[in-house]
Amino acid sequence: AVDTAFQLNGGKNDFDKAYPFGAIRLCNVKIQDGKKTVVYEGEPEFSRTGSAGNVMVQIPRFYSKREKVGTIERWMISGTCHEGFSLEPCFLRGGKELDHVYVGVYNSTSKGDGVFSATGDFPDIMKTMDEFRDEYRSAGFDCYDLAIHIALQKLMVIEFGRRDLKYVLGGIGRMRYCSRVKEGVAIVSMEP
Repeated sequence: AVDTAFQLNGGKNDFDKAYPFGAIRLCNVKIQDGKKTVVYEGEPEFSRTGSAGNVMVQIPRFYSKREKVGTIERWMISGTCHEGFSLEPCFLRGGKELDHVYVGVYNSTSKGDGVFSATGDFPDIMKTMDEFRDEYRSAGFDCYDLAIHIALQKLMVIEFGRRDLKYVLGGIGRMRYCSRVKEGVAIVSMEP
């Protein structure tokens, strides 16, 4: 059971040693002239300000399997493909298998040319989905989509053994945003 022991232990548990959980890393990602550069947290160049690139979480490729026997449902993940396992869909783009996917740590903001994930910036608002998609693609990224959402959800449910993540994480599992523009300034508030 994770529950209180998880919270008292500073958010560390045995999953930190299991794949892919222990291989998930905070990093900066910069794509320039089609070349991707990744700097990991702990390296001297790493920065949450965006000076070394977008602040992202790197999630390594994994395979998954779901089976239901009676009223018992089991979800399994692995770093290698075993019988009955399939590649998690977010790691397949344009017919090509990816080694990693990158998820922005912060809400997207426009900084210079294109979208950006960095601390301290207001998130973009008042844009259509097509505008967001075009900005991501021109910056060399894909939008956060259902495939990534399902993969992250699967990882969390497997690690914590329950679907009520708000209970496990002490209330930080649900964040509701309210965005508006007042006098030309974007205002974002978060409900506790």
